[in-house]
Amino acid sequence: MRRTALLLATGMFTGLAVACGGDDDPTQPEQATEFVAALTSTASTDASGTATFEVPSSSVSFRIEVQSLEGATVARIHIGADGPAVLTLFSNSAGVDVAGGVLAEGTITAEHIVQGTSLTLAQVAQLISSENAFLNITTIAHPQGEIRGQIVAEEEG
Repeated sequence: MRRTALLLATGMFTGLAVACGGDDDPTQPEQATEFVAALTSTASTDASGTATFEVPSSSVSFRIEVQSLEGATVARIHIGADGPAVLTLFSNSAGVDVAGGVLAEGTITAEHIVQGTSLTLAQVAQLISSENAFLNITTIAHPQGEIRGQIVAEEEG
């Protein structure tokens, strides 16, 4: 009986220690949770912007701010440096002019995943965190993309 109680107490203590402090290993680098894409013109225009992404766990929130962008039609995340689109964060076929401000913001949901893409929301978080994706914003005048930027971990400081 005593041995059973001791084993039970040891198991409870071990479980509590893991639950409360398993991620506080000072020898392990802290995982980045904030990512940014500096959006620059690929079409010799004055348009520019910044996209920020927060990945605290398996969810991803985003905010896309732009300047001097005329006729914005689509903002998509692509895989790699020049790969296929996997997420649509903004879409307006008529085009939207933004002199300076927010083009789109929110939390990525299943509705943002491009049809035919087999990503889960957890994989979206991994993609953003991998720094192996870029954001491309197209316009009526530049349907292949007017501004774009690689998504990278935001530097502290």
